[in-house]
Amino acid sequence: MQIPKLTSVIFFCFCLLTSLGCAISSADQGNLSTPKEIITTEKTGISADTKFMNPSPKFAISLFKQVAQTSKQNVFLSPVSVELALAMLYNGAEGQTKNQMTNLLLPRPLPLNLFNQQYSQLSKSLTADPAVKLRIANSVWARQDINFQASFLDRVRTVYSALVARRNFSDPKLREEINQWVSKQTEGKIPKIIDEIKRDDVMFLINAVYFKGGWSKPFDKSLTSNQPFFLTDGKQKPVPMMVQTGDFRYLESDRWQSVSLPYGNGRFSMYVFLPKPNQQLSSLISTLSTENWEQWMRSYRVRQGKVELPKFKLEYDITLNQTLQRLGMQEAFIPNRANFKSLTAAEVFVSMVKHKTFVEVNEEGTEAAGATSIGISVTSVPLPTEPFTMRVDRPFLTVIRDNQTGAILFMGAIYDATAK
Repeated sequence: MQIPKLTSVIFFCFCLLTSLGCAISSADQGNLSTPKEIITTEKTGISADTKFMNPSPKFAISLFKQVAQTSKQNVFLSPVSVELALAMLYNGAEGQTKNQMTNLLLPRPLPLNLFNQQYSQLSKSLTADPAVKLRIANSVWARQDINFQASFLDRVRTVYSALVARRNFSDPKLREEINQWVSKQTEGKIPKIIDEIKRDDVMFLINAVYFKGGWSKPFDKSLTSNQPFFLTDGKQKPVPMMVQTGDFRYLESDRWQSVSLPYGNGRFSMYVFLPKPNQQLSSLISTLSTENWEQWMRSYRVRQGKVELPKFKLEYDITLNQTLQRLGMQEAFIPNRANFKSLTAAEVFVSMVKHKTFVEVNEEGTEAAGATSIGISVTSVPLPTEPFTMRVDRPFLTVIRDNQTGAILFMGAIYDATAK
């Protein structure tokens, strides 16, 4: 029985600017390091009784909005994947490079041990629900002739359960080895993340997220039929449209309507936002902000209705260098200015941040390997009592969210539900 999939992979590539010729001990070379438990308080200095703080949606919304607000094509990101990869990188940053990453990732500065605890506990919490399959995997691939800070490698190995591997970057088999690791973590949904290993590359930091969840109430396959999906240019394409009636957590404004479709026991949900016929998806995206999002999440109410949702499947690929720089993380990408002294004494910078996702939605479920509030006030809209109808036959916004922590796993603007 096939269930839809969501997968995401992101990697950072560091380029070496000045040759060091620093040797490392042979004990650090060879086989992959064995991943360890997520947290060991004796090694990390993390207080076990520190209260876990739920993540702010600020980074997820800012990242998605920066990418999607100028696009008229499908966009599908995994903000939590990007954020976890940046969290590992943060452990190697210092100075202004670190300050800019702090402003991007945190609502307020935190000591490094508490910063790591937040992301460690988030990963542990997200993967604890037995009703869905959610895998979060990290790996660090380091060039064996460069001396990296032992404290950095120990933190990413211990706190982030990262597989740490020192390798000969001139070995032509390395690219295949890394891609095989990614393919394994994403159940084959993302078979390749690295196209080439350049001469100046010294490290790859990789995060992979894989999600597989069945709907709490599956759609009846016998009710699925081909229906038109209307594109922004007025054209229409046939798409298999799923149908379900019942009680849903529902929200409506004068410009859009939204429904929450839960997976498993309800901890995770897909939120679908559909602009009304006289509204554009781009206008809805422009109203996204932390304040609006948090208000919307508090405002859903159970209501009887009918949901018609297209089956869709797509792959998405983007390089996030410019996006992250526009969000304020400039120094990390600038040669001779990037400061990663807590990672290595070498003059290194981030040369590439690459992100890939895959999503498939069908009758059984989903599988998947900030700013100014122009907000729409949902509280002022009278709540109708009659059943609603929500026919998702035009561009829409979709979000897969952890309702316990508020973490946004995936976020997409679907302009063409028939695209592959």
